[in-house]
Amino acid sequence: MTRAFRVLSIALTGVIALLAATPALAIPTLQLYIEGSTYDPATESWTFTGDQFKVWVLGDVGSYGTIYDVKLTVAFPDGLSPTNISIVPATATAGLLPSPGDTSTPSAPVLAASPASAWTSSGACGANGTVGTIPCKGNGETLAQHGEYGAGVQWIEFYLGNLSQTDSPIGDFIDAFPGSFPSIGQINVYQVTVNSDPSVAFPAGTELHFDAFDHIVQHNGKNRVVFAPFSHDAIDQPSVPEPSSLVLLVVGGGVLAALCRRRHRRS
Repeated sequence: MTRAFRVLSIALTGVIALLAATPALAIPTLQLYIEGSTYDPATESWTFTGDQFKVWVLGDVGSYGTIYDVKLTVAFPDGLSPTNISIVPATATAGLLPSPGDTSTPSAPVLAASPASAWTSSGACGANGTVGTIPCKGNGETLAQHGEYGAGVQWIEFYLGNLSQTDSPIGDFIDAFPGSFPSIGQINVYQVTVNSDPSVAFPAGTELHFDAFDHIVQHNGKNRVVFAPFSHDAIDQPSVPEPSSLVLLVVGGGVLAALCRRRHRRS
């Protein structure tokens, strides 16, 4: 065997090993989905109308291990009361997922004290209900800007605990309900009810925005922040197509929920 052939053979072996270690389908570590929503390719949006709906928080535990200290934030315009938003544990509607389906009901989400998110203290971290601030990921960095926080916007945050179970099928929810579920993990489902009576609560046209995030522990023992995709990010989701953002809009007497694609440029 010539030296050149040996070098090529070693290189190919490394490529094959890398491919073998890479999932055939890149599924985000953490995802959000609105049960029953419809995807519109023209607007690249998931849409759902109603004042009650189920939000799924999906963790690909089978591929990435436990997702620790998961948080769910809800952003909405300044001046509105978060008490008009109810989030309670639920399960996915039977028949939507292949066997074994959504096998467990999560514990009740806990409204976080403020400031909420970071395991590393940071002056940049926002506090629950503070207008114009941005939630922090566990590493103390603010969540990437994606047009949903800032002036005139307040937010609240819920602790969901760890996603550690591998009892539910996991697929890629980027732009369609999955036709296959190549991984396993944990699905937390929450029933969301919005009091959309404009005389006492959120007026027509009010926007609510949901984000989910925190971290996994890598093989080297270091934490890596993960979040449900709202834009392309080569650091957090290195192999995932242009992902998505969860937006809920109150219209008329009900709620229009939309999962919209958004992009941002890395700094």
